[in-house]
Amino acid sequence: MLVSFLIVVITLYISMPNEQTVAPYSNNTIALVIKADLINCGNTPPVVEKNQVLLPINMIKKYFDPNLLWDQKMHRIVTTSKDKVVKMSLNSINASVNNKPISSYVPAKLINGEIYMPISFLKNIYGINIQNNTENKVIVIDYNQRKLRVQRLKN
Repeated sequence: MLVSFLIVVITLYISMPNEQTVAPYSNNTIALVIKADLINCGNTPPVVEKNQVLLPINMIKKYFDPNLLWDQKMHRIVTTSKDKVVKMSLNSINASVNNKPISSYVPAKLINGEIYMPISFLKNIYGINIQNNTENKVIVIDYNQRKLRVQRLKN
């Protein structure tokens, strides 16, 4: 009987929620979450310009499209899906999908030696949902088209 009582007490103690909150990152940086994983961006953090999220193409290659190509000769980014070919030139808002001209709000650009491109431009190709919570400086990119509630923990 005493053993049963102790097991119940220990189980209740273990299952009690932790009331402590810890800030996982500095408030001066933008946190990037891809499919519930906090991404270590190192020296290539996401950039937000004109309400558009730009990611370095190496990060896009790693998490979304390993076949994304930087065409050094033409200074453009090329990506393909089963039915689309997307081309975006560096420093130009003009791009094309299946050789049809379209415009982007912000161009692909070189930032601190890295090529960045607007990820919203590719959301239909990759089937992703992008949420930019500017108040909490958190960007969430989810493959499943789920709406997520995002907030930064405070000290």
